[in-house]
Amino acid sequence: MSEKFKLKFTKQCAKCPWKVGIKPEDLPGQYSKQLHQDLASTIADPNPINYNPDQEREVMGCHKSPSDFCIGYLHNQLGEGHNLALRVEFINCENLKDLKVVGPQHAAFEDILQPDNHVSEK
Repeated sequence: MSEKFKLKFTKQCAKCPWKVGIKPEDLPGQYSKQLHQDLASTIADPNPINYNPDQEREVMGCHKSPSDFCIGYLHNQLGEGHNLALRVEFINCENLKDLKVVGPQHAAFEDILQPDNHVSEK
């Protein structure tokens, strides 16, 4: 059984790409569309019949603090994304109840890269 843990951050970043209206290209630092597309490997298959508890799980880090979880990602994958492996792991998260997203969120990872879903924040 896993040990208890706490998230370092529980509130979504202002420039989180999971927020509707945020352009991934406007994220701080160097943006790479290819690296962003590669993050698709962190998105769970929502069909529980495909769940494999032995499969190594990849997670999406925060662009602001890469060693920490992306709060928009957690909100999606623990909710609509039906990431069973992540749900099992987060049973032991002591401050998960404090998770907070701000504003409308993309329902799917694919929506983040759709240009019609963004406004520039420059």
